[in-house]
Amino acid sequence: LVRLSLHNGKKNNVLLLELEESIIQRFKDSLEITLKKMAEYKNNQQVDMQSQEQEGQDAMLLLRDIFQSVCKLWWLVAALAALCASIGLLYGIKSYEPLYKAEATFTVETYTTQSGYTFFYDNHTAAQMALTFPFLLDSDLLLDRVKIDLQTEILNGIPKAEVIPDSNLFTLSVTSRDPQAAYDILHALIQNYPEVAEYVIGKTQLNMIDFPQFPSQPDNEKEHLRYAAIGLLVGLILSGLIILLYTITRNTIRKETDVTEKLYANLVGSIPLVVPKRADRAREFDLNIHNSKVGTPFKESIRGIGLQVVRQMEDKKVLLLTATTDGEGTSTLAKNLALELADQGKRVILINGELHKERADGNGLENYLLGKASMEEIQKTKLADGVWFYGCSRALNEQEITQSIAPMAHLIARCKEQADYVLLDAPVCQRLDALSVVAEPAEAILYVIQQDKPKLAQVMNCFEDLNQFDAKILGCVLNGVNTRITGYGYGYGYGYGYGYGHSYHYGRYGSYGYGEEKDSKGN
Repeated sequence: LVRLSLHNGKKNNVLLLELEESIIQRFKDSLEITLKKMAEYKNNQQVDMQSQEQEGQDAMLLLRDIFQSVCKLWWLVAALAALCASIGLLYGIKSYEPLYKAEATFTVETYTTQSGYTFFYDNHTAAQMALTFPFLLDSDLLLDRVKIDLQTEILNGIPKAEVIPDSNLFTLSVTSRDPQAAYDILHALIQNYPEVAEYVIGKTQLNMIDFPQFPSQPDNEKEHLRYAAIGLLVGLILSGLIILLYTITRNTIRKETDVTEKLYANLVGSIPLVVPKRADRAREFDLNIHNSKVGTPFKESIRGIGLQVVRQMEDKKVLLLTATTDGEGTSTLAKNLALELADQGKRVILINGELHKERADGNGLENYLLGKASMEEIQKTKLADGVWFYGCSRALNEQEITQSIAPMAHLIARCKEQADYVLLDAPVCQRLDALSVVAEPAEAILYVIQQDKPKLAQVMNCFEDLNQFDAKILGCVLNGVNTRITGYGYGYGYGYGYGYGHSYHYGRYGSYGYGEEKDSKGN
């Protein structure tokens, strides 16, 4: 084409330009398709990696749940294993029947006309004898003669003949529940065998090597221990199946995606499960984000939750924190969230809405709620720069809590004028009457869920109860998140206690913590 353009001038130059544009366009299209396929391949790889990672996390969660189920239901495993082992042991004892065995070892001699009886040393002849001897033993002719000698219609024993390999030695045995019967049947067989064998293989004679002995001890061993071991194994398998079924059917919130996929709720944040060092367990430990001993993961999780709360609250000021059951970490989250908001330059008032618990000293909140003191007269504790706290110095009874609805609403309205945010540490949803005291004036709700503690149905019922209030549900905080098999984490403990399954309460609000909780009865 280049040569053609040189000879034909401008006309072919146009053709070359069109061809060049066509080649460039095709190259662009091919490159675009290639880049698109590369992007799809990369996305597929990312999806596969995420899927594999999720499967690994699910497997770890399942193993953790099984481990925790075993720790929780260990008594069931022990009881079921002991029960099945006992049943196996009793069955082995009851079903045992002693069997006695009488036996004799001998050779068989055949008769020849030249030399009389001869031994069967020939392997081929011995093999033929090995086939013939058991056949004669099971024949009715021999057994009938034995019955006649013993004067019985039924033989109380089982005869058996065996040939010792590569020899002309035979072993004849009789097994019976009665040792005397075994001995007598064996003698009768030995006496009648030569006469019966004459019809089949000619004249024979039994040459005894080991004479029959009276069986004074049972030949079979007791197997009650083996049955007990089998029962133990069956018990462990049954308990394992029960634990696996319990683990699979226990429908709880175990991971962060469960909040969105099962509850269809917004996940505001998650807090890792952490435990204190052994030295700190012996003394009261102050868990807050200002404590240098508290690990970074805990602090970062609180900081992330604080940023989410500020963004979602918009122009709202009153935030209520609640949970499904006691011990899910609501109070500690409320305290640390207040400290985090103060670090962002906000003024925060924290109010203890759990009026059935003692949370402060001095002239407490209950005096204002019951009309015994003004708001200025009750104690307002400064927890940190920008954070103040109101709490009861004694636990209120149910009647006093009911009377506190209007005064609490008035208190919250006054606090809105004095602070940027008002945080309400509320009772759990299971105490709906007490929750209503602080839920009515609330503008937003933050729901706390401890990982793998409340049932999904319980949480959903609580969400339905919260929908009757006008407050906006910001979402959920998943507390105590841990995917390790043993159920223990790192650093220092959080809200509901140290470690796994051990309750430990902190100091009072005045010292950045929680006091020993007392109910209305003083317990």
